[in-house]
Amino acid sequence: MSEDLELEQDGGWLTFPWRGVALGSAMSIAVVVTSVFFNTRLARQGISNDFLAACAMFFLVLICLVVNPLLRLISPRAGFSGPDLLVAFAMALIASAIPSWGLVQMWVCTVTGWQYFQSPENQWGSLFIPYIPKWAVVTDPEAIRYLYEGLPPGVSVPWQSWAGPVFFWFTFFIALHLGTISLMVLFRRLWVEHERLAFPMMQFGAELCKVEEHRAVGPFFRDRMVWYGAAVPFVILSYNALSGFFPNVPQVQLVRRIYVLRRMVSYTATINFPAMGFAYLVGLDVSLGLWLFHVLGKLQVGIIRMTCGAVLPNRQVLYCSNPLTAYEGFGTMIVLFVGGIWVARKHLGKVFWNGLLFRKTPEDRHEIMSYRAAVWAFLLCFIYMIAFLHRLGLALQHCVILMIAVIVIFYCLTRIICEAGVGFARGVYIPNAVLINQIGTEALGVPGVTALGFTSVWSGDLRTIVMTQAMQGMRLTDEIRRRRPMLLAFMLASILALSGSLIAALAVGYKYGLYNGYWSWPAWPCGFQHWNWTAKYLKNPRPPDGFTGWLFIGIGAGIMWLLMFLRHTYVWWPVHYIGLPICLSLPMTWLWFSVFLAWTVKVFILKLASQHYGRSRMFFLGMIFGSLITAGFWTVLGVILHHPNPGSYLQGVTLG
Repeated sequence: MSEDLELEQDGGWLTFPWRGVALGSAMSIAVVVTSVFFNTRLARQGISNDFLAACAMFFLVLICLVVNPLLRLISPRAGFSGPDLLVAFAMALIASAIPSWGLVQMWVCTVTGWQYFQSPENQWGSLFIPYIPKWAVVTDPEAIRYLYEGLPPGVSVPWQSWAGPVFFWFTFFIALHLGTISLMVLFRRLWVEHERLAFPMMQFGAELCKVEEHRAVGPFFRDRMVWYGAAVPFVILSYNALSGFFPNVPQVQLVRRIYVLRRMVSYTATINFPAMGFAYLVGLDVSLGLWLFHVLGKLQVGIIRMTCGAVLPNRQVLYCSNPLTAYEGFGTMIVLFVGGIWVARKHLGKVFWNGLLFRKTPEDRHEIMSYRAAVWAFLLCFIYMIAFLHRLGLALQHCVILMIAVIVIFYCLTRIICEAGVGFARGVYIPNAVLINQIGTEALGVPGVTALGFTSVWSGDLRTIVMTQAMQGMRLTDEIRRRRPMLLAFMLASILALSGSLIAALAVGYKYGLYNGYWSWPAWPCGFQHWNWTAKYLKNPRPPDGFTGWLFIGIGAGIMWLLMFLRHTYVWWPVHYIGLPICLSLPMTWLWFSVFLAWTVKVFILKLASQHYGRSRMFFLGMIFGSLITAGFWTVLGVILHHPNPGSYLQGVTLG
């Protein structure tokens, strides 16, 4: 009996929670519109900038705490079921990775900033603008100027000026999303069923979405420990929020800076309540590695500064305090990726062989797409993206190197989020840095360096990606029996988020002007800085790295290999390696202390009262819930009362 026939006879497509898809579509649109308006007009603290997906989680809390209980009081059949809520949240996660620091708002400025910010002083017109393909950017000068300065009265939004670049780039973005989702389909079974990764962030979502047949309110909200945990951030954040209305009220300081090594290095001790909650859900070895590697890495930076001064200055690494430690971070990512492929070699070999030969396999019955479809979707999307980049001006061999670097870094970030549960993460090395530092700008040529100016918005300057959120969504909906329609739900969320983000970004930009917002993001870094880097590399060509750069890549790779060997060989080894690749990324600078606090509390709980661990787990889940609902309440109140910086109420919940 064929699989499709079996699905039809079992009513698989009919039993899929389609109401959840409808709810997820509404949540996706709400998330992207809210995020775009908030980032542009209200505050720099993004509500969808990171893997935490604070905006999506806030909407889920409101639905599970208020909307769904009211519907179930009206009629039990009117409320959403648990699977409905799981599917909706998974779609909202996908959408949250797209509007702000994941793609669209940055892309809008990149395809317009090349003209708006050019001037005789910066010499862009002679350096790289002649090499920008006109089909890839907005070329109407008036449409560009009005985007940054606002439309004059009586002038309508020039939608037609965006038609060309939107069509070409959105095909690329859809290929990127479909290709990375397909890749995660190939790894899902290994990570979920064999390695049993913790997926801490999804534990919170799964608890929220639990629904009991004869109860209006879910079991999560009836647990007293949840409310005890929620009271901690509620009291502290609410007290701090009062200072926005009463300036004489002193705040509880959630940030402290500690200097060591003659002030050559500083540690930022920050209280972040969601980070503490998620860190409590992972193993002690994982949380120990997260904060310990950051502490040791900072010491290494200080020692290098004291003994060697500036080494490899002005390299294209981003998000790292020292280029050498960024190179080490890239080396650790290479080993983490290669190690993951090695562990999965038999599974991947079988999957790719059967997929290339279009063979059916019963092992993929629980996946959102068949392995043969996933293999071909990944390969075709990979080829299309290479062809697209080549059309932008990048040499074919450099396109391949760039896309391999993208896959390595995206894979590692996804693995780290799924295993370590940090809601905020960045790679210390970005894909285009591989070409600039390891290949050199002269070998890339002017067209190649110009083409790299487009890459930061979708592969470099990112704090969240669809690939990671899709893997978490697959884990979240793992209990749904018929899973093939989940691919449709994921891609629907992607398309809705792309479209909604673009419409919202252009509507807000043309109404108010991007330069008239609360702060300069994304106009300045994405419209100016990315292209200014391009000009800098063309004015001062960079040779490929010599011995020093490769040496530190090798050192990072060697340390990572040693830690992985110790972890998999000796049961007693206490430190997990998963935190090493991001130990010196900017988010870990702000999160390490919160992870340390959660680790310390968990050590004492397991040593002194291990029988109460289950109750303490609900306390920390309540801390996450309390931080979201409290920050959301005060932020909305601040917007209503026209507070000059409503994003200040997000301190302790999100990053700036």
